[in-house]
Amino acid sequence: MPVGTLHVEVECGRKLKDKQLFGKQDPYCILQIGAAKQQTRVHNAGGVSPVWKQHFAWKIKEGDQFVAVECFDEDMLSSDFIGGTKVNLAKVFSEGKHNEWHSIYGKSGKSHGELKLNMSFETSLGQLHVTVEKAEGLKDVEFMGKNDPYAVLQIGRKKIQTRTHNNAGASPVWNQQFTFDLFSTDQFMKVDILDEDVGSDDHIGECRVNLAPAISTGAQHAWFEVFGKKSGKSHGKILLNMAFEAKGGSASATAVAAEAAAVTSATTAAISEVTAQMANMKAQLEAAQAAQAAQAAHAAAAHAAAQYPGYGAQPGYGAAPPGYGAPPGPGLSMSGAVRAAQFAGAMRAPAPAPSFVITCPPTARAGMPMQVQGPTGTVQITVPAGIGPGMQFRVQLPAGPPPGYGAPPPGHGAAPPGYGAPPAAPPGYGAPPPGYGAPPPGYGAPPPGYGAAPPGYGQ
Repeated sequence: MPVGTLHVEVECGRKLKDKQLFGKQDPYCILQIGAAKQQTRVHNAGGVSPVWKQHFAWKIKEGDQFVAVECFDEDMLSSDFIGGTKVNLAKVFSEGKHNEWHSIYGKSGKSHGELKLNMSFETSLGQLHVTVEKAEGLKDVEFMGKNDPYAVLQIGRKKIQTRTHNNAGASPVWNQQFTFDLFSTDQFMKVDILDEDVGSDDHIGECRVNLAPAISTGAQHAWFEVFGKKSGKSHGKILLNMAFEAKGGSASATAVAAEAAAVTSATTAAISEVTAQMANMKAQLEAAQAAQAAQAAHAAAAHAAAQYPGYGAQPGYGAAPPGYGAPPGPGLSMSGAVRAAQFAGAMRAPAPAPSFVITCPPTARAGMPMQVQGPTGTVQITVPAGIGPGMQFRVQLPAGPPPGYGAPPPGHGAAPPGYGAPPAAPPGYGAPPPGYGAPPPGYGAPPPGYGAAPPGYGQ
């Protein structure tokens, strides 16, 4: 008979016999192993489908083989028996857990409904002593002031909290030691770091510590990176010092180390298997993408050939490369074979006629004429059949240069009118001004009265 701890969760009931004449019954359960009894709470008005979701734990001793469960309807004077059953613990001892529905029976021996019991059994490995030393580089979650950090450690159902380091900011120091009883089901320790606030505490970071190295070697002193719960980004690191003390001395320690090594090996194998599956999925995705790209290029070439006669008429151009669609050769993945065939075809195919790729506008449809801007100017095209908005297709550039391409513009190189001729003289240039050289009026004439006798002369 194994020795350890049995955990029982009384989850719910269904199709229970109704013991009430009026209203709904108020069911509860009593569990018993040996002489130890434990009781669930009463689900008032739970009727025939009560829900409890309550957990109980027992230290299993030699001779404990069954758990007895009885269901009652609570009344004011006395409780009415609804039904009961005895569950053999052999299966949970051998498998480690046992989650099933169990029929309960009335005093008449008839079925009076079912109860859902979730059970797990764990054997004791020993004790793990954990010293939470300090943390560094913690993310600042305070708007004002500094973080007031504390750490919460959890193994199984047991939680332990450090003291708060007030105003420690990004580098709190705790140096506190805690002890956990380890069981066979304990493989990880969850660590959360929080900032204490007046209202609700802010989460800084978390990590899961694999306990296998500490159990197998007896000790582990290491930094562990903590990550944001929502962002998944690094929010600092915490320094833990762990020491494992096996139950029962060195022989038990050897067994514990072997069990821890087995757990680590199984975990590594599972990770390797997942990695191989992901690599296979990636190779398949690459092969599908390469095949889709080749089909799209072939379809675009076909549309262009239909739109522009002679497009792709070069030998082998637009045809699938040799081996396209065939299984890959030895040593090549499907994506590698497709790329190799495409490369070989590209090396043999002559250069295509000048063209460019455009995306069909949202308003365009197959057969619709439209103008597009090409590398050398505007090109008049018709949207090929089978092409719709958002789809890409290839447009061939018109053969030869456009009319007048390369010719000088009209008059280019001709001398402007009158270029090289002497400038014309302005009108009257070089002629004397009017009256030039003529005497002024009255020039040479005697002034008025010249030579005349003054008035009264000779009287």
